[in-house]
Amino acid sequence: MMSDRILETPHLLLRTSNEDMTAATLDFYRRNAEEFEHIEPISHPDFYTEDFHRRLLRTERELIQKRSMFRVWIFLRSFPSIPIGTVSVHNIRYGDFSDGEIGYKIDSAFRRQGFAREAISEVMELMTSPEYGLHRIDAMVLPSNDPSIRLLESLGFVREGLLRHNVRIHGEWKSHYLYSYLNE
Repeated sequence: MMSDRILETPHLLLRTSNEDMTAATLDFYRRNAEEFEHIEPISHPDFYTEDFHRRLLRTERELIQKRSMFRVWIFLRSFPSIPIGTVSVHNIRYGDFSDGEIGYKIDSAFRRQGFAREAISEVMELMTSPEYGLHRIDAMVLPSNDPSIRLLESLGFVREGLLRHNVRIHGEWKSHYLYSYLNE
């Protein structure tokens, strides 16, 4: 079994997914439910239950061990028991593709304080290091999400185009900008 991994930044502790975090991660989603449901597909009827999150964390752990996904939960160094966000790289492919897709969420009470930038930068450094060796990291963002667009662009992501009606959120197809970061 893979041991927990903790990445440290000046203000944050970034911990890999772990079933022991079930109650804390469920609380994170409940605190931010209204906002997150407007920007991502949360459609499983049991999403807001401990059983669902326990299974999800277990599955994530298995995907991390297979190196097809990497997720960390963001904690403040000064308060390391309650997650304030998450960063994940999923759909990781190796070989001639050597890419993955990044996603992130920050608790609404902790936005615009530099925590997302700090966490994403640390995860990107790991993903582009020899350990993972990704050449390309993609990100999708709703065209109306100006703060996320500014964040991605400040981290070196470049807008490549518009993915038309690519994700269904609350029964409505939404388009997303496709951004990419190249490790060159």
